[in-house]
Amino acid sequence: MTICKDCKEDKPLSEFFKRTDHNSYRKECKVCYNVRCSSYYSLETRHLKKKKLVEEMGLVCSYCKGLFPVAAYDFHHLDPSTKTRDPSKIIIGGQKGRDKLKEDCILLCANCHRIEHATYKLIPEDWKGTVK
Repeated sequence: MTICKDCKEDKPLSEFFKRTDHNSYRKECKVCYNVRCSSYYSLETRHLKKKKLVEEMGLVCSYCKGLFPVAAYDFHHLDPSTKTRDPSKIIIGGQKGRDKLKEDCILLCANCHRIEHATYKLIPEDWKGTVK
């Protein structure tokens, strides 16, 4: 039996998640852990973190220079080899990951991002290399 650090209830070890990074168990029970994670990963939290990141990156599409709602922006990796995780996962993580995302990516509207990935040849010459 183990006591959950959040609810303070004495529960069997099967009620705790095993940690993947070491041979131990989480300090909070599965129920408390899931409650905490559901609020952390809430839609509102993700939106606020993305909004802040978009603001820090200039609020405009790097190609068309358009101004759009936050949901219309994507983060495009200039060098695909620097992409380690999906940007949506990085956004909800820590500040260090978001800082790395700002270094590795440019801000594109969804339309320009789709064009970029459809074929690089479709992007007009005057757009290429305009953003550092």
